[in-house]
Order: sequence, then C-alpha cells, then structure tokens
Amino acid sequence: MLYLEKIKKLLKFQSALFGRVLPPSAVEILPGLNAEEGRAIAGARRLLEGFPGKSVSIDGNYVCMHGAGADFSGSTAVVVAHWDPQGIVDPYVVHMCRSFRAQDRKIVLSSHAALKQTEIMAYLPDWADAILYRTCAGYDFTSWKAALHCFPSLLRCSELVLCNDSVFGGIGSYTPMHEAMRMISCDFWGVTASREIMPHIQSSYLVFRQAALEHECFTRFFAAVPLSDSRDLAIRFELRLALWLSLHGLQPGVYAPVSRVPDVCNPSLYLWRKLLAHDVPMLKRTLVITDNIGMSGLSEELAKRQYPMEYISQYVLRTQKYSSCRIRLQR
Repeated sequence: MLYLEKIKKLLKFQSALFGRVLPPSAVEILPGLNAEEGRAIAGARRLLEGFPGKSVSIDGNYVCMHGAGADFSGSTAVVVAHWDPQGIVDPYVVHMCRSFRAQDRKIVLSSHAALKQTEIMAYLPDWADAILYRTCAGYDFTSWKAALHCFPSLLRCSELVLCNDSVFGGIGSYTPMHEAMRMISCDFWGVTASREIMPHIQSSYLVFRQAALEHECFTRFFAAVPLSDSRDLAIRFELRLALWLSLHGLQPGVYAPVSRVPDVCNPSLYLWRKLLAHDVPMLKRTLVITDNIGMSGLSEELAKRQYPMEYISQYVLRTQKYSSCRIRLQR
C-alpha cells in the first residue's frame, strides 16, 4: 500500500511538471473512428457491446419546484446536476449559476433529492429559471435525464450545457472558453479528455450543439440511463458517452486537450494550475476536500481571477461539520 502511494505521488509530480495543456481542437475518441474506418468502428462496437441497453422511464420520479412549463427552445441553456445530503444549495453553486447568467444562459438546477424550499425561494429571481429534484436513485446522468424529461424543449436549444456541482465554477468567466470553441468544428465538446480506464471526455462540463441534441443517438442514450445507486453503472455511462456519439457520426471536441500525462492520472486533478491558466473557470471540489492542495496557494490563484475564497471555505466548514456530526451519531 505504501508503495502504491509513492507511485501515485510520483505520477502526480510528473503530470504537474511535464503535462501540457494544448489548444482547443476536434478530437478522435478512437483513431480512425471519425474517418469511419472499419477497424475503428469494430473496436468501438466491442467497447460498447450491450450499451446503452433498454430504455428506462423516469416518468413520475421527479418533482418540479419552480419553472414548470418553461420553454427553452432556441436558447442557450445549462442544466446543473446538484447533490447535497442536507438539501442545501451552497453559495458556490449559486455563484456558478450567476456566472452562466452573465453569458445570457438559462439555468435549470436538477437535484438528487428534495431541497430546502425556503432557502431556494429566497434566491430564485437571481439565478434559476427552473428547479426540480428527482425521487429515484441515480447520479448526475440521472439528474440530467430528469431535466430532459421534465423540459423536452431543452432538446431544441441552440446549445445545451450539462454540468455538475463537483467543481467550484465561475472562477473567472466561461466566455473565453466558449468563444474559443466556436472556432472548432464539432457537434459536442468537453473541457478535458482522459485516458483513465478508457479514452473519454470528462463529464463535469459537457456542451451539446443542435446536431447532437437532434440526433436519435442522444435521446436513446439518455433514455437508457438507469435509476440506480450503482456507481459502477454510472461510470460506465460517463466513459462511453463520447464514444457512443462518435460511433453515430457526431464530432467530439475538447477545449483543453492534454499531453504527457500518464493514463492513470486524471488531468482535471493533476493539472489544475495549468487548466486555470488556460482559462478553464473551474476547480474540482475533491482537490480541496480530499487532496488538500493548500488553501494559501489556492487563495493566490483564485484572487487573480476575483473568485470569492469564502465560498470554498464555507462549503468545507459546513461539510466537515456535517460529517463529524454523522460520525458522532453513528457512534
């Protein structure tokens, strides 16, 4: 175990030191797949064998708290998958939504469980066009599935962002990232790609253009997303989304491709400083909660981008206090 930890530290150091963030580009999930080469198509089908599976209905498994009947046709919209064991929408999540507002985007918050109504309603005019929560098991893809079912007009957006609250977002503006990707010919894109487990586009921030939203393979994918507590099943869907869409002729893109990063390393964790410098306006929450990157160094990076450090501090203090209380109760 100690040996594995040493290896992880070495890889983290190597990635941080030698890893590179490249310019935005269209990408291939598998070499030759975009060119529809027979060998690449056969390889993709092997990786996708039995995927995505049969449709699973989410009808009756969510509650719309605000914005019922909203029409998102023709708009640029964002669906934020939210998770919090206490049903609280933290200030950092509200800040992220307001940052999307600055881009003139419509906001849908889709939570995993009932939210505290009084707190939500106090903020509503400022940051959300619609809020719903699901009453079934699942992860981010299930929350996105619920939003797409509740608001079918999301499929008629000019551009749709699916993201989650696993990042501290709005660290600077989202505009430079989107402006840069407008120059890239693709049907859907993400911030980073990873080769961890298998090549995929990481799902904390995904952007779909009309060609993707209107394609049958997109609706088929989300129709099959399960209502399940299985984390392995949830990861299976994340890892295969880009490959599934690519197999059906949709072109993927990545805003911040990386090189010189070992396959076992997650670029959003090990290259976080370089990604911030590359105008990626978000930071993985786990870096602060479990990886302990150091608040002082982080404060300097966030101050450059005028991000309120207290949003992170408030979240850390609240969740640590909640975890401590749960441990005491269990004892």
